[in-house]
Amino acid sequence: MKSLLYFEDRNVVICPKCGRVGKLRSVKRNCFGRRKYAILHEDGSRCSISWIDGEIWDELNEIYERIRLGR
Repeated sequence: MKSLLYFEDRNVVICPKCGRVGKLRSVKRNCFGRRKYAILHEDGSRCSISWIDGEIWDELNEIYERIRLGR
């Protein structure tokens, strides 16, 4: 698994699926409260990540919570 890097000054991450830099966005929640995330890349493309992706999702969820709380 690729390591996720989070740049606090720009609110961007390195995408675990393709390895490019992009902005982390929450797309929607399911009925159990789990979020689906999208990483928006500079060229306009995006990678979607849901809880089915396992460890990748867990790490992104932790990063998203950190961003929301401002820590």
